[in-house]
Amino acid sequence: MLWFGGLRKTLGADVSIVKLWAGRVYGTHLGNLFVALVGSDDELQGTVHFNDDQNGLAKYTVTGTFDGTHLTLEGKPVGEHPGLALGNLKVTAALNPEGMLLGQWETTIGSAGTFEAHPHDQSQHL
Repeated sequence: MLWFGGLRKTLGADVSIVKLWAGRVYGTHLGNLFVALVGSDDELQGTVHFNDDQNGLAKYTVTGTFDGTHLTLEGKPVGEHPGLALGNLKVTAALNPEGMLLGQWETTIGSAGTFEAHPHDQSQHL
């Protein structure tokens, strides 16, 4: 896992993780990732959507924290996923100096891997 120090000095003291993120997932599952986080850094809530290239969509509700550099999330699957076994989700990541999230994910059924995500909050540009 990648960890970066001094992020607030690089990106500014008002770094917020509360936004929309999009990226890629690697490991036991490959595909696209979409994350929506709301709340405050010490009480995050949101959703994680994995769109696996072979197995389709899996959605999780998540809670977690962000300390200015490191993100930690835990989540549970939401809805029906016929033919797809899902476990509870754990995510750890770091926000790098360029503003990307780089991290690892794993589930309680043994699925695991890495991911990268970029800020993707288009509403800021409307």
